[in-house]
Amino acid sequence: MRITRHEGLHQDLTGQAWETEHETLARLRARWGHRWHIVYTGRTWIATTYHRPGHCTQVESAPTPGQLEEQLTRALAPRAPVVPPPRSAGG
Repeated sequence: MRITRHEGLHQDLTGQAWETEHETLARLRARWGHRWHIVYTGRTWIATTYHRPGHCTQVESAPTPGQLEEQLTRALAPRAPVVPPPRSAGG
């Protein structure tokens, strides 16, 4: 007989309990939330930069939170666009 449901959390080989999706989302938001809006769709982890005028929106997505963190580590931080100083009236 195969048991398909059980009580309790999953554990790795060392006995460390896996994070729940809610715990993982809270951890990712605590680390990356200053720059990225992070969501979990149930299948995919998605990080989107916050909209700021004059900036391009970046989106990163991955099937696991570990892969998303790797992508966020490598992603270039969005920077403010370079705006030349206004020309003076005299030339």
